[in-house]
Amino acid sequence: MEAEPFLALHTVREIARAPSLIYESHGIPHERFLIMISGMGLSAVATSIEHLINNFSPTRIINCGVAGSLSNAFSVGDIFQISAVAEVGRSLDLAAINFLHAPEHLALPLAGRIDDAHLVSLESPVFDVARRTQLGKIAELVDMEGAAIARVCSRHGRPCAMLKVVSDHADDRDTLLRNLTHTSRRLADFISYYLEPLLQPDSYYEAKHPRSA
Repeated sequence: MEAEPFLALHTVREIARAPSLIYESHGIPHERFLIMISGMGLSAVATSIEHLINNFSPTRIINCGVAGSLSNAFSVGDIFQISAVAEVGRSLDLAAINFLHAPEHLALPLAGRIDDAHLVSLESPVFDVARRTQLGKIAELVDMEGAAIARVCSRHGRPCAMLKVVSDHADDRDTLLRNLTHTSRRLADFISYYLEPLLQPDSYYEAKHPRSA
């Protein structure tokens, strides 16, 4: 459901189905780019990204999707690029959480164009006031995929950028589902508008992480 608005804006062709759906597109004057429907959950996403890197060797990965806001200052529909991301276990031991930061681990291709935010990723949704309050001490957004994607990309030396649109305030599943269509459409329009700079190499990251051809 999150990907449908973006797919509708571009000419795509399905090229793989397992472990995740992958499409290719030539909708801009660049070389082709791939669109992967990663699925939900940290372990499932890690498997999908490993498969993508090992079988298609992408030069950079951009993780796009919805996220819950841990900050009441953010509104549904706000879009952010992620400057730091961390995986959080069930224990919520905040002292043990290690963030991957930009520019060491994350690329920021739209620096200065939109605001940054910190993201935490969990294996299951929050929807709990006490957990939301705890997580809000270290991050502004929460999802179920980002940290696993960043971790795999870092291990493979692939630039990884993240764009997240606020779909809810991490306290109610019905609100998330009600907002999913229009927030995904807003993010699809945003990504399509900025597709050229998003697909350009990030010179700072590439300089710090040189890779042979």
